[in-house]
Amino acid sequence: MFNLNPALAFKVIATIDPAAITGAEVFTDPIDMTIWESVLAVMATGDIDGGSIDFKVYQCDVAGDNATAAIKAAAHLATDATVNDIGQIIMAFRASEMIAAGALTFCKFGLTIGANGGPACVLVLGIEPRKFNDVAALATVVEVKS
Repeated sequence: MFNLNPALAFKVIATIDPAAITGAEVFTDPIDMTIWESVLAVMATGDIDGGSIDFKVYQCDVAGDNATAAIKAAAHLATDATVNDIGQIIMAFRASEMIAAGALTFCKFGLTIGANGGPACVLVLGIEPRKFNDVAALATVVEVKS
């Protein structure tokens, strides 16, 4: 049996805070992939009247700038009153998927909800730190209960 305490093994390392997202792509904070072997991003939406959902990961610099073209993308989802509302997309991303792009060792996740927009958020968990020191979660994490 695998003896793992998830509260200690996974760290919240980036987010797109819950908000109504319309039109323009919004991004998580940049994630240093020299620290993480892999990350898991969970995108959740609320009731979206119409439009589309695009969820992608990009390689970038420490400031989140100089992003490459999307390295990985979830399926483009159409939305309406009955399709793809109140759903989730889960995207795993490994450090080995980073492309050779000079000194770009960070990634960020981007979310676009078109047309009428709607409520959504993204939570990115760091998994398997490459450095076995005490990697801290985001300062916005208010409690970890194990």
